[in-house]
Amino acid sequence: MNFKQKIRYMAALALGTVFMTSGSFHAWASQAGAANPAAANTWVPDAQGILCHLDASGQVQYNTWIDEGGRWRYVDEKGHMVASMTKTVGGVQYTFDREGYMTAGSERPAQEYEIGSLSGQTYENRWADMRFTFPDTAEVRLGDGSARTYPVIGGEHVEENDPELGCRFTLDFLDTAMSLEEYQEKLIKEASANGYQINDSGTVTLGGYPYLACKASFGFSDGTSHFSDVYVRRIDDKVVELRFDYYEELKDKADFVLASLGQTD
Repeated sequence: MNFKQKIRYMAALALGTVFMTSGSFHAWASQAGAANPAAANTWVPDAQGILCHLDASGQVQYNTWIDEGGRWRYVDEKGHMVASMTKTVGGVQYTFDREGYMTAGSERPAQEYEIGSLSGQTYENRWADMRFTFPDTAEVRLGDGSARTYPVIGGEHVEENDPELGCRFTLDFLDTAMSLEEYQEKLIKEASANGYQINDSGTVTLGGYPYLACKASFGFSDGTSHFSDVYVRRIDDKVVELRFDYYEELKDKADFVLASLGQTD
């Protein structure tokens, strides 16, 4: 069996969420109720290194907005700064960048979680605020959200147990406590362990939202390459994973889907 016949998808791991920041801190945050007046009105790490905000009395703040010169950050029910995700606050979805700042104009009424729907070759999900279209030649189907199916799957030669895929596009919503940065690092390690070269691991904007990318390729001795491009963003307690697996001669099909990605509103 050649390498092309061994391509498989990895299952997501569930790890604890951490938001680490570099540098040396002399202040601390205690979530046991003790105040630290010396570090009032500032961001400090707790015992796990996760950033929290202390009020004027040095107490950890919870479920509240922090105004920083007209730019807004938010601390959640654990007192942790929200970053690199879309979070629902008071029935409204807000998107926060990697530094924890709310993206201006990102607020939209929150929608109930859904698998989404297919209409012809077009997929739409109001909870994730995304819509995209598959090429006319692609076979598409809607999964049921179970561990062995995908909410959306489409591409050339799409059979569930057929590993010899020309191209395959999948969208999955994963329950994990892992931070987005941790999840991206997991993708990078998995791709590298399977002999793939990492081509890009930065931040890209798709459909109006920031995603962390893990774009990788495997070169064969005949000069051809297989690509595995994964884009992830976080909405509340779920990671949204958009994955493109294709051989280079079918790159135009992956580009077609990417170019079609937009919002539902």
